[in-house]
Amino acid sequence: MSAIAVVPIKDLHQVKSRLRGVFTGDFVNMLILSMAQRVIIGLDDASLFEKIIVISPDEKILQYPWTGHCTRVKQDGYGLNVAIQQICNAQAFLHYQDICIIHADLPLISSQAINQTFDAMMQSSTEKLAIIVPDRHAKGTTGLWLRPPQALLPEFGIDSFSRHLAQARRRHIAGNIIRRPELMFDLDTRSDIADMQTFFPEIWHDMLEDMAFSIQTID
Repeated sequence: MSAIAVVPIKDLHQVKSRLRGVFTGDFVNMLILSMAQRVIIGLDDASLFEKIIVISPDEKILQYPWTGHCTRVKQDGYGLNVAIQQICNAQAFLHYQDICIIHADLPLISSQAINQTFDAMMQSSTEKLAIIVPDRHAKGTTGLWLRPPQALLPEFGIDSFSRHLAQARRRHIAGNIIRRPELMFDLDTRSDIADMQTFFPEIWHDMLEDMAFSIQTID
């Protein structure tokens, strides 16, 4: 099976609105770039994907010097679901049998976690499948593996986990739920950051160092 990974990133100044009311805009922008970089490196170091795609309507995101191999795609329109549909319908990517959609805000992600989460699905001969990774509150969806890429319509947003699962059932597609902490922990609120500082201080420290580079690069 051939697979691509897609990392959709919204306009830099429209992401994480709940954090922008608490922290400065520069801090939030640096945080977004630091997390997205970790996701791209994790996907690039994993052994599953022929191509990694970063799609965004924001030129700053597309021009950012990401570490790791990735294809940059200018998004037409706005929203994560629009971005995923654009990739699924693009002629250049129609020959891929699987698509893995990963949110850009997963600070704990690693290539090991990605391989251990999705390798069995990659080896499966099942013609249609959907692997759904919920966030740690079982509300949103942080990861989605689809075969074929059009198996489900993307429904990212509020309560997307239950909507993706319900859609898989309606379409009679095996909707496997995988819960792995490294792929479930996203940063959306001040309490998420407090948990990050408390339970993963070393990773948080590394992110702060990454963020110092990020703000120099986008200025």
